Formats: sequence, C-alpha cells, structure tokens
Amino acid sequence: GRGSGRSRDLPGRLLALRRFRQGSSPRPVLVVEDDPATREVVRRALERDGWIVTEADNGRRALESLARSAPDLVVLDLMMPEMDGFEFLVEMRSHAEWRDIPVLVVTAKDLTADERSRLNGDVARVLQKGAAELDELLREIGRVLPDSIARGRGKKVVEGTA
Repeated sequence: GRGSGRSRDLPGRLLALRRFRQGSSPRPVLVVEDDPATREVVRRALERDGWIVTEADNGRRALESLARSAPDLVVLDLMMPEMDGFEFLVEMRSHAEWRDIPVLVVTAKDLTADERSRLNGDVARVLQKGAAELDELLREIGRVLPDSIARGRGKKVVEGTA
C-alpha cells in the first residue's frame, strides 16, 4: 500500500504506549504474521519503544513460542500457511494458562459474519490491514493492554469494527 508515511508516524504513536508499560519494565508481545516486511516494521517500531517482541510466521510456531514464554499481548494475522489464525486461536484458548492473554487480530481478509462470530469472545479487536494499519494497531494496543491489566487479564474486551 502507500506505506511511506506510516513509518514516520510510528515514533509519535508509540509515545502513547509508554505509559502502559508498568514502570520501566519492558512488556512482552508476540507478533504472529507471515509477511516478513509487516512483521519487521511492527517489531522494530515496538522495540524502539522498549517492548520485547517475539515473532512467529505461522500459528504452529506461535504456539511453540507461547509454550516457552507467555506474552502480555498477541498481535495475530488470520491468513497464514500451515496453521492459520483461526486454528491458532482455538488451540491457544484450549490452554487455561493462555486463555486470558488479549489478542488483536490484524487481517487483510474481509471477514464473513460466521468468521466474526468464530472470533467473538476470543479476540480483543479485529483490525483491517490498510494504509493506516500500524497507526491503528498502536492505538489499539494502547487501548486494549491497560483495560486488560486493570481487569487482571480475567475478561475479554468486546470486539469492535475497525
């Protein structure tokens, strides 16, 4: 897309996330995205602001990553090879210890009503990929993470439309 302006705006957007990291301690986030360029931009932007980013290029690798160390947040693409985002969510939510980790879905796919209902209750928010993808993603991390922390990671956030 028209990506040239996105990266320039990231530092400003990321400043808003600082207050959601508790004190100066870095917060772990798992980015699950099969497109290397998208994954790289998100990772570098978050790391510049002190987040600890773990990457996975499909759902199966994401589950392996969760087994090693659970993050505070998962940013998930739906359309991936080997194990897609839907399959990943079903497996992730079947583990009690991972059930309360908030998930932000970022997808280029136009979701059907059935697909949205499959995600409902399992994700904090569904965002459409587009020109403003990273801006919106960073705003949503800022919205979802403090809500999750405030509730002790015990409840899901109602999914909205992007």
